Amino acid sequence: MQCYRLFKFKIMKIQVGQIVYLKPINNRVRRNKEIKTAIIKKVGRKYATILEDERWESDFNIETMVEKSDYSPNFEVYLSLEDAENSIKLPEERRKLIDLVQKLKYSDNIKVQDFINNL
Repeated sequence: MQCYRLFKFKIMKIQVGQIVYLKPINNRVRRNKEIKTAIIKKVGRKYATILEDERWESDFNIETMVEKSDYSPNFEVYLSLEDAENSIKLPEERRKLIDLVQKLKYSDNIKVQDFINNL
């Protein structure tokens, strides 16, 4: 069975045997921040099952791309490694930019040209 999902304004096909990338979230990040790979084993209407290392199996919601969990999900699922890596880098870059703007806002000594050079 194949499933199509609207992902960032383009339709992505989710199918059995496809490689996906798992980014740890919530408490799982404390143990390991490494992005893992898994294979889609089964695709349903709402959930898909992934298989990692042929021993660990889990479901994820096709609409939200987050692991199905009763308490707190451990992974976000991405269809490309680039998207998974960008989801880690962008918040870090955003935080750096906010810090620079705060320095510019509260400092009388920083010139705009110095600020731009630090970007």
